[in-house]
Amino acid sequence: MDTFFASVPFALVLLCPLMMLLMMWGMRSGHGHEDHAAHESTADRDELAQLREEVVALREQVGTRR
Repeated sequence: MDTFFASVPFALVLLCPLMMLLMMWGMRSGHGHEDHAAHESTADRDELAQLREEVVALREQVGTRR
């Protein structure tokens, strides 16, 4: 039983980096990755369109002042 408890720290030293690598590989492979554009609400799209129109209008104002 003493050899079991003596080997626990050694096993943890080996298992922790291995588990970290496995978790990083899982994150990079795209599991659980959501498509943010699919969840975009119509209110967000409307606001974005309004902001783009404002940017165009502001660029025109700046262009006429030069």
